[in-house]
Amino acid sequence: MIVVAKSDRAHQDLQAQIQAKTARREYLGIVRGVPKSESGVVDAPIARHKSDRKKMAVIENGRKAITHW
Repeated sequence: MIVVAKSDRAHQDLQAQIQAKTARREYLGIVRGVPKSESGVVDAPIARHKSDRKKMAVIENGRKAITHW
């Protein structure tokens, strides 16, 4: 599902919910191969890939990101 704000007011309210962490974000990931465990956590900073700007990558000075699976 994707949420789209149809007005400036709705956009501001959605931003406020995201900042207050009352809105929840979920992402679907595609994995090649089989993970070693059924669940886990990745705690690594991410930013745009240095050579392919369409991709994201773990970068030392990236934004804090925690992924639970």
